[in-house]
Amino acid sequence: MLLAGCESPSPMNVSPQFAAERSNRNVTPLKDACRVRIAAVNDARTATDSMGQLAGRPIRAQDSLQWVGSAFDWLSRDRRLKLVSEGDPADLVLTVDLLKAYVRSGAGMGKAANVVVRVRYTPRNGAEDVQLYRGIDTGVNWATAEDETKGVLNRALNQVLNQVNDDTAERCAKVLAVATETRT
Repeated sequence: MLLAGCESPSPMNVSPQFAAERSNRNVTPLKDACRVRIAAVNDARTATDSMGQLAGRPIRAQDSLQWVGSAFDWLSRDRRLKLVSEGDPADLVLTVDLLKAYVRSGAGMGKAANVVVRVRYTPRNGAEDVQLYRGIDTGVNWATAEDETKGVLNRALNQVLNQVNDDTAERCAKVLAVATETRT
């Protein structure tokens, strides 16, 4: 029995599918949707399978690139944006780097998730721009359950995604305005 207390808890595996929590806002579509290509999604963390630790239980990512990639696919729900494939012309190209993604135990029965993403924006008619985004979500750790842990990570990534969505639409509007000016 004494040895049983020394065993380390089994890792918790977090599903790689992102679940958005934001519905589409009432946005005015641009005359022409901005063509956006996500050139790459990279995991720049040193331990790419680790997503932190909750109540002494290690959290592992089944596929962090799929998790972030499926989140960025959500941008296609914005009527101002049209995601295009490699080889198709794009008005704006995004390169996404996951810098941090973890959950940790907080004070008392708390938990906190932190997600940091760097996005490189490359417009077809301008210079590259780099922006960092952070999402943080906190809550009560009720049961150290997988769905609870995935939820706090998704909510933190959702905050990042909301910021990226707004910035992408703003950059697209500028790119399309410049294109319109040069045609007239």
